[in-house]
Amino acid sequence: MKRPALILAALFLAGWAGAHEHTRPKTPMEKAGLVAPDPENSREITVRILNTEVEAPLPGCIRIAEVEPTVSKGAQTPWLDLSPLLARCQGLSQEKQRLGWFVLAKGETKIRVPKGKLKFEAFSGIEFSSAKLESDEAEVKLKLMQLFDPERDGWIAGNTHLHLNRLTREECDRYLREIPAADRLRVVFVSYLERAIVDRTYISNEYTAADLEKLDTKSLKFGSGQEYRHNFGGGGEGYGHVMLLEQAKRILPASLGPGITKMGTDGTPLRPGIERARADGGTVIWCHNSFGHEDIPNWLGGRVDAQNIFDGGNRGSYEDTFYRYLNLGIRVPFSTGTDWFIYDFSRVYVRNNPEEKLTKESFLKSLRNGSSIITNGPWITLKIDAAQPGDTLALTKPATLKVDVSANGRFDFEAIEIVKNGEIAHSHAKGPAETKFSVDIEIDKPSWIAARIKP
Repeated sequence: MKRPALILAALFLAGWAGAHEHTRPKTPMEKAGLVAPDPENSREITVRILNTEVEAPLPGCIRIAEVEPTVSKGAQTPWLDLSPLLARCQGLSQEKQRLGWFVLAKGETKIRVPKGKLKFEAFSGIEFSSAKLESDEAEVKLKLMQLFDPERDGWIAGNTHLHLNRLTREECDRYLREIPAADRLRVVFVSYLERAIVDRTYISNEYTAADLEKLDTKSLKFGSGQEYRHNFGGGGEGYGHVMLLEQAKRILPASLGPGITKMGTDGTPLRPGIERARADGGTVIWCHNSFGHEDIPNWLGGRVDAQNIFDGGNRGSYEDTFYRYLNLGIRVPFSTGTDWFIYDFSRVYVRNNPEEKLTKESFLKSLRNGSSIITNGPWITLKIDAAQPGDTLALTKPATLKVDVSANGRFDFEAIEIVKNGEIAHSHAKGPAETKFSVDIEIDKPSWIAARIKP
């Protein structure tokens, strides 16, 4: 018989609130609906977000409200405007800004707040519990427990698709320094794109690879890229969109066809630009699930390195996004990002050798190898013997394999599913805390296996 091969993957992606730039609400930058403390009735306090294990400050986000508010907002909690802290939802809708989250870039700050008892909430990325408390003390400690630690096992979090709009250069620098760190991202790719006239406000287009390198810190690395794309009309489905990351030179023009550029024709497909980027050392990631008519020929032609799933929208499904590729025996590394601003926790983890220095190049190498897990909430581990996501097992005969799965996170989810060749092979209900289980899966032909949170 043929030697069955087993491709491992793990994923979780829930509902999203993102959008392409032509449909994203254009809102002012002010923190809509937040309450500014009265300077004559305020006091200074110190707020810290702490890791319970080591009592060390954690970069993260906080929001604060009066227990007995002096300003009524109806049924909504009137969260305080904590300026000059950076608003976590800068650039997003007024509804998101009204949530009142602000960034503690170093995990602690002094800030002026109203007198009296206040309620505090905090989080740090997706790997820690959240915290809530009420206090009228001058020093407030919000202690978070680490629920899981992917980096201990070499898993590094990244965002492969990010653009920023309608910020000053100073605001954009601050956004990039503070928000990815508070979300516990380690690698972020900031990308260039073109759209006639409106791209004048795309501040992220101003960053060169050298500019991004200057923003690097010990724990956060920035890479450069571009979104190379074609649409029929302003936003209709065309040949598709691809991320081209870390090639030596931009592929120009970065957008094709009159729908986006207001000039030229629809006669040029994506393929020539993709091939130039690959020859120039670039990594090619197909964007937006199955959006675009050129996805299948480029996957079959071996010109795509990874698939961005639900990066900036919820078009399509798991089945029509990549199950069809896996069922053909194509190796499809999973990736994701947030497109316009960092609107949620969407991220791709890649397995980096803990003994090697993390670089954007090592990150992309692991992604191309398929060693990736995507999530915007819970953390899933999947192992078969010593094999992990992205690995292949070669079997000489049919076998029953033990599949070990775990999932944890502060976000609720209904069940974990084991998917074999696109069909659900097992479903396991979530437990009250970390969920672990093992299940035997029969392999009698070439197969791929994934673990996912139930959609």
